[in-house]
Amino acid sequence: MKEQLISFETAKLAKEKGFNEGCLYDYNNSSDLRKNVHSLFYNDSLDFYIAPTQSLLQKWLREVHNIDVEASLVYRLNTREYLIRLYKNNTKIILSTFYYYKTYEEALEEGLYQALLLI
Repeated sequence: MKEQLISFETAKLAKEKGFNEGCLYDYNNSSDLRKNVHSLFYNDSLDFYIAPTQSLLQKWLREVHNIDVEASLVYRLNTREYLIRLYKNNTKIILSTFYYYKTYEEALEEGLYQALLLI
């Protein structure tokens, strides 16, 4: 089983919001995922975006910005689905859309993206 890396769009937003942790993969400007050929940390270059695992970005959001991202299992119409909840400083953030996701990873990815927008 392999950990899920964040998407290209989330990686771009994470860089904009100051994420700068060591990672093994990155995306180039064409959104191609590759083994990190640069240093393990950002430099001033705009030609790549570090691609952490979802769990690493989730931990960074929690520890650095006090934002918790939760993907929760729900059963809706006898179907197993997931929804996201965000908490900032222990206060629940109500998202403008209430959408169910087919997989935990899909829900978590959206939650991470929405959490980055709070910074």
